[in-house]
Amino acid sequence: DLYPYCLTSVDVSHCADETCRESLLDACLADTRIEWAFGDGSVQEAGASVSRSYGRAGVFSIGVGIRSGESTLPGASCELTLRPTQLGWSVDVLRNAATPELTPGDRFDVSVSVAATSGVGIVQDFAFVQPDILSVDTRLFGIVMPPEPIAEVVEAGPGEGIWSGRFTVEVLAEGAGYLELPMRCRADGEVAVATARVRVVVGTDPAGVVLPVVHYLLGIQ
Repeated sequence: DLYPYCLTSVDVSHCADETCRESLLDACLADTRIEWAFGDGSVQEAGASVSRSYGRAGVFSIGVGIRSGESTLPGASCELTLRPTQLGWSVDVLRNAATPELTPGDRFDVSVSVAATSGVGIVQDFAFVQPDILSVDTRLFGIVMPPEPIAEVVEAGPGEGIWSGRFTVEVLAEGAGYLELPMRCRADGEVAVATARVRVVVGTDPAGVVLPVVHYLLGIQ
């Protein structure tokens, strides 16, 4: 806020009315320059409102200084952290809510969607690590209906969808096991590997506790 600065630095003692005071203050503000540094080696810009686009992720120190005539006012700085665009996903197990628990012979659907998270840059070279996309504990589950094949290379910007599909899985035996979708991609020049994972309980949990139908566990490796 430059108004208090001009109010204390401009001599208005000879002014007979408010118009004179306002004129001198406007002149002070007009002689003021705001200088910005964006922490990425770019040339400083001047103006009360400026915009800057960053083409890469990283930590940037942003500073602003104020100069009025020959005087320099105290500036301010902050640190900006921009993260690369990464993978984000959701995995949902869809089944008949009227059935209290899964039993051998039941079938359920697994709905999966993969998207690029908010960040800097695009997700490139996306692919599933497993040929069949979904990896299951074959002692407990069998894939009845896989989704349609997908392209092995996908580019997506922040917030854009990459892939979605639905699998039909059959229960073979009681127990608890994971359904996993290992994925890999390249973002901001780095290769990332992630695993979408859901834990499904059939019957009684191995720990001896009767659990609700499905428990979810999502994580990144």
